[in-house]
Amino acid sequence: MALMSEIGLTTVTNLAYAIGPSALWLAESKLVVAAATTVPIFALAAVSIWGLSVGKWICNLGGITVLVLLGALLTAYMVPHHRQTLSLAVPPLTLLNLNILGKLAFYALGGFEYVAVFAGECRDPERIITRSVLIAAPVIAALFVFGTGAVLAVVDPSDIDLVSPVLQAISVAARPLVLDFLLLRSRVASHLRSS
Repeated sequence: MALMSEIGLTTVTNLAYAIGPSALWLAESKLVVAAATTVPIFALAAVSIWGLSVGKWICNLGGITVLVLLGALLTAYMVPHHRQTLSLAVPPLTLLNLNILGKLAFYALGGFEYVAVFAGECRDPERIITRSVLIAAPVIAALFVFGTGAVLAVVDPSDIDLVSPVLQAISVAARPLVLDFLLLRSRVASHLRSS
């Protein structure tokens, strides 16, 4: 239930970053956040009633979305930056850092109980699950490290939005690209008008 309580604020914040700076007021509006919490809960209830015929497509769409966002975040890391993003120092013991540690631990261990379900569906679960963990754990750790580095490379650490840092970093990194695109479009339009 804790994840469901965050879904409205997270959805609205992500939407605000996707639209741009003019939509940042959305995350402050209690009515918009309440609607963004209620609609997905009822949508998830409807999907659970319809069953796997619809649910599997939503899971596939979610997986594709995660891969696209990850690709965009790692592309944002390629934006020239002048900040050191990798530090092996232990962070100070503050309430903010403990909060972040708790969130990371919660998300990292979320879904761990499904191992038993998958073990019941495998022929040789000890070997298959062990191998999958040995392959996936370093990949996931690398994605977290490079994803965090990408956020820190693009956004000043004091300005990071803890609700939606990934979309914040993507929107900040995309601003120069959007400006370049708009400039190119205006040059092409003026060239077409003059000819």
